[in-house]
Amino acid sequence: MASFRLVIKHLILIAGMACAASGAMAQSTGSGDIRGTVTDQTGALLAGVTVTVENLNTGVTKILTTNKDGLYDTSSIVVGQYSVMFERTGFAKYERASISLEVGTSTVNASLKVGSTTQQVVVNANNLPLLVTETGAQQTTLEADAMQLLPNIGQDWENFAILIPGSAGANGNQGTVNPGQSIAANGNLPYSNILSDGASTTLGTSMNSDVNTFETVQEVQISTSAFSAQYGIGGIIFNQVSKGGTRHFHGTAYDYFQSSQFNANSYQFN
Repeated sequence: MASFRLVIKHLILIAGMACAASGAMAQSTGSGDIRGTVTDQTGALLAGVTVTVENLNTGVTKILTTNKDGLYDTSSIVVGQYSVMFERTGFAKYERASISLEVGTSTVNASLKVGSTTQQVVVNANNLPLLVTETGAQQTTLEADAMQLLPNIGQDWENFAILIPGSAGANGNQGTVNPGQSIAANGNLPYSNILSDGASTTLGTSMNSDVNTFETVQEVQISTSAFSAQYGIGGIIFNQVSKGGTRHFHGTAYDYFQSSQFNANSYQFN
């Protein structure tokens, strides 16, 4: 009986540790994460550096401090345009003034120069690493600014799914002209799971999903292979991220006008 109780205690302890680990490692599938290390000019890690992360669209700031290993991590934050300021006494300020944060983890490191806090080094280039080393997932991100420049029929982004590298339209009523959700990428099955800000919107019975109105989508991250288990099932994961508010008023107005007078002439009757 004593050994049985000991086994139960060990199981409870393991379960608690697993829950704690999952909570610490959890990353919302509809958000971004900025993390990195801060060093001096010799490459030594700097602890106690104040890191101010500001959302340039909303003005919301998050203040962090690097740990003993020179690391900082914003955890889950909304996607958008950010600036990151690094400050510590005895060093010149260092600012990354323009960072386009997408869904997932972005690494932003800083190297501080010895100097006065009144001095400041500003980097305006949005030069995030092009090679993602944190995960082996194959992903493509369609941003709203880019999609608005592409010809589109209708009020959603599904027509652009065929632009994914390695994709092909699957057999169906729409074929390859407007594949929508029925596409296959790199030989996987034409079954997709469509998320809206991290929550699945795919119906379990019909496997259909309603997509967001084009004007409300900030970006669509498309994962075709080796994506994390947190995204659920599906040969392809379409993760829609909705647009958030800003400090300025904005909106969209449009109108559709359809008339039979605009139809092509029917050779059968005229």
